[in-house]
Amino acid sequence: MTPRTALNALLSSEDFYALEDRLRRVSAFHILGIETREISHAALLAWLLDPHASHGMGSEPLRRFILLAARMDTSGLMLDPVDIDQLDLGDALTQTEQWIDVPGTDRRRRLDILVSASLSGEPDARAVLVLEYKVDATEGDDQTADYARWAATQSLRFGEREVLPLQVYLCPVVSDDRAPAPPFVTIGYDAYLGWADGVSRLEKTAQAAVLLDEWRACLQVRNDVVDEEQEELTAKLEEDHAEALEVLRGLGRPELAAYQHVMDQHAEALSQLGVRIGRRGGLSKGYSGTIALTREVLQAGLNEELWSIGGGGGSLRAVFLPFVRQVASWEGSKERLSGLRMQLFAERPKNGRFRIVVEVVGDLRGGDREASLAIRLRHADAIRAALEAVDPGLPFRAKATCVRFDVEVPAIDKVEGDTDEAAAAYRPALEQVAARVTGVEAVLIDWCASVLPKLLENEDEPT
Repeated sequence: MTPRTALNALLSSEDFYALEDRLRRVSAFHILGIETREISHAALLAWLLDPHASHGMGSEPLRRFILLAARMDTSGLMLDPVDIDQLDLGDALTQTEQWIDVPGTDRRRRLDILVSASLSGEPDARAVLVLEYKVDATEGDDQTADYARWAATQSLRFGEREVLPLQVYLCPVVSDDRAPAPPFVTIGYDAYLGWADGVSRLEKTAQAAVLLDEWRACLQVRNDVVDEEQEELTAKLEEDHAEALEVLRGLGRPELAAYQHVMDQHAEALSQLGVRIGRRGGLSKGYSGTIALTREVLQAGLNEELWSIGGGGGSLRAVFLPFVRQVASWEGSKERLSGLRMQLFAERPKNGRFRIVVEVVGDLRGGDREASLAIRLRHADAIRAALEAVDPGLPFRAKATCVRFDVEVPAIDKVEGDTDEAAAAYRPALEQVAARVTGVEAVLIDWCASVLPKLLENEDEPT
């Protein structure tokens, strides 16, 4: 099969154009260049949580959100559903960028979102929700610990019962290797989108309908949010056009030069199918030279058919596609298990140390934090067992973090020093990490085909 014949096979497929349409979805957030701007996302969420705002939904979005947070709390220290039922949410106050003094220190911090409400029949409003919103940035040093110190001074009394405000760390994926300070609960974007989908079905103003649709579209196209339709289209194209894709994946730039205009025109879909198009995009706020180099090394070293590599300027995630596709294709899993996945993840270095982890992440839709954690732990334990059998020297870790590679980067001890030039010195170490991961790809493929279905069958059983 020639390159032209291979391209013709793909370009004649309706599924190819359906995948392309899915990948090219653009929200108003993208058009305005604020798709990763945390302050804009937080402002919209605060607007939705404000019962007095012009969205026309009253306090229902707020009630649903704090119930979601309460359901994920296992500490027993914060508001629970019975407490929430006694709050006057209809008159709640929602504030953004709220400055606080950290008790016992001379530090001041700024909360992304603070919601205050009073107990029914009482005049004074108290903090009921403290929320830290992350898009692509990472937690600053002691950030949630400082918020928790302040929240500890804001307890609420319900008769003899004394509880703390709900404290939420909202971020793309739930990871047990990067948990916030207790008693914060982590809400990942999968659960967050579930909440947004529910809110979108409420009666609301036309303005709210447009904003919700655009905002949900912005979140849905992220690499770290599972899109079942996109994965199904990808899997079908790989099955129906295996020979054509094998030809295109094996060609270098010189051989494809005659078709460069076609490659450029369909770059998104071809890249999704494992045909390398080249690096695109420039620097962004929060840029990390170490992350950029790691992305380059992984793209060169890992099998493109197996990994979907994405993330922002300051973080990287490579989702293992055989895992995602097995979950997406499992009967009955879409509603409950679709957020579950295995990935490589890295954040910018801190204090001269850089970590790349292999982990199981994701929330269980419709379940609580404890149930989600239990599923992640079961799958991580099974992955560790498979990896230990073939490479016992891997740097294994506990809980849902299967493996953690620690790379010492002493020249990068501050954000300002995380440049391309500084990171270049650590390329050999990063290439060693990529080689270790490549060495176990076959084991992971086999595990997804043989062990994962059995685990999913158990998870699908009614509890």
